Amino acid sequence: MKRSIYVPTVLLLANMAYGQVMWQVKTDEVKKWHYAGGDEFNDTQVNLDKWKWSADWGNAVIGQSVYFTYGGNVFLKDGEAHFIAKKEDIMGHVWPWEYDSVLLKKMNLKVVDEKLPFKYTAGSLWSKKKYKYGYFECRFKSNSEKGIWPAFWLYAGRENDEIDWFELKGERADEAHVDVHCPNGCNNYRGGFLNLKRGWGGWLKFEESLSKDYNVISGEWNENYMAWYVNGQPMCYFEHRYDSSMWLIVNTSVASNNNGSFSPAPDAGTKFPNDFVVDYVRVWTDKDTASLKGSEFNLSERTMPKESASTGTRMKKPLKHIYKKKVLDKELGQVTFLPLGNAQYSLTFSANKFTSAKVEIVAAGNKKVKEFDIKKPGYLNLDLRELENGTYTISISVSGKTLTHSFPLQKLIRG
Repeated sequence: MKRSIYVPTVLLLANMAYGQVMWQVKTDEVKKWHYAGGDEFNDTQVNLDKWKWSADWGNAVIGQSVYFTYGGNVFLKDGEAHFIAKKEDIMGHVWPWEYDSVLLKKMNLKVVDEKLPFKYTAGSLWSKKKYKYGYFECRFKSNSEKGIWPAFWLYAGRENDEIDWFELKGERADEAHVDVHCPNGCNNYRGGFLNLKRGWGGWLKFEESLSKDYNVISGEWNENYMAWYVNGQPMCYFEHRYDSSMWLIVNTSVASNNNGSFSPAPDAGTKFPNDFVVDYVRVWTDKDTASLKGSEFNLSERTMPKESASTGTRMKKPLKHIYKKKVLDKELGQVTFLPLGNAQYSLTFSANKFTSAKVEIVAAGNKKVKEFDIKKPGYLNLDLRELENGTYTISISVSGKTLTHSFPLQKLIRG
């Protein structure tokens, strides 16, 4: 009698260490990053082991009349997280520390039963885990609705250190704002004309609207500096030492007319509800994390964009006072290698300057078993199901550099 051997894919994934990696390619070095956290949003509901709905100290932004709900404005669908801004009148809970009599008097508001009226609701996710140093990336599609204010950022605590990887405004859909905040130094940055003191940061302009297609904005944070990127292209650089661990936050919000550079508020033409879509959030570390299991990564075939998918827009022109040419002109791009399950893998090239690459899959005894030619930046699905189970090495030749990584291949067995 013929016997069938069936091992559920979920079981295989849960017991395999993948060591998913990303290489940051520069003219003078290659940095290898290992997966350390984030979310592919491939579940049907938000993973509350990873995320909380808001800051520990409250959900309200009284000055903007915005209330971040407990899950009512974030949902998952088809491998994406949707952050929704709504125009609706609600009574939201506020804490005693928020009873700012000056602000409430100015807005003609009164706390009743520990609640205040709000005109808008919005969605946010705060990581339960705090991070200290790493590489952080978000693939997203924004919208162009006036007054809507999505963001991807790190925050250590109230009135404390903050790194804004991006803040967006709907009416400025072809721009992103980058910024940093710290108790001392961030507002005394010297740069620009006559090297005068000024606040670091600003609005960066892109060739296309961020609402047209998906884009990846990412940032490196280490002991001495931060660097920002869009689709592999460097955007800006800031030297500063943050010693605090920080939460990772993704949210949408609604601006008011007193939000400084983030004004104006919505108007009668703003469509509600509206949607800020996030494909994934990934955090990488320079420490080896090969012990991470596939079940902690939760990838699937739908994690991988189609090979014909757009690789996103590019920055039009750097802001001189925040672009450190000597450092950032060395950046060539990033290459990401990820498991999709059942002997399938994804390979992504996010290019600044390189345009082609050769990929080889090498078995034991240095035997080449598969080869791929990459003609341009983008996404490649590596289907290795024809190969036998075992340990292989991927070798990527790009921009005069060779990137290598050993990985286990274990496919679904049917007999």
